[in-house]
Amino acid sequence: MPPSRIESPSTHSTLAKRLAPEDLSPGQMVAVHTEIVRLPSFFWCGDAEELKPDELVRIRCESSENGLPLKVMAVCLPYVLLKDPWGDHRTNDTRLTEFVKLNKHYAKAVRKAFRKLSKTRSSL
Repeated sequence: MPPSRIESPSTHSTLAKRLAPEDLSPGQMVAVHTEIVRLPSFFWCGDAEELKPDELVRIRCESSENGLPLKVMAVCLPYVLLKDPWGDHRTNDTRLTEFVKLNKHYAKAVRKAFRKLSKTRSSL
């Protein structure tokens, strides 16, 4: 194949792979896929007979972060320490969060774009 037709690895489409909590390790680039939200049962007025008023209802929701790449800094199950593209750290509970492993090229491109955007905004 001529060199002009060879695609670079960053142009290939890939799928994010779901990770079990025990598969998380420092240095990985991950994103939050789904989160479990706990809400009080009194939000469901029609099911009052079936649910106790102090009982929490667990609902699995899609992440609002839309594939934001997070770097795994440390793991102590069920908790994981993550670093976002702006350099801020946070912890997540793997019992309430489902992670996906991201392609390195995708994660690098997105983190670079967010850093560049934050520098532009801070200089305004």
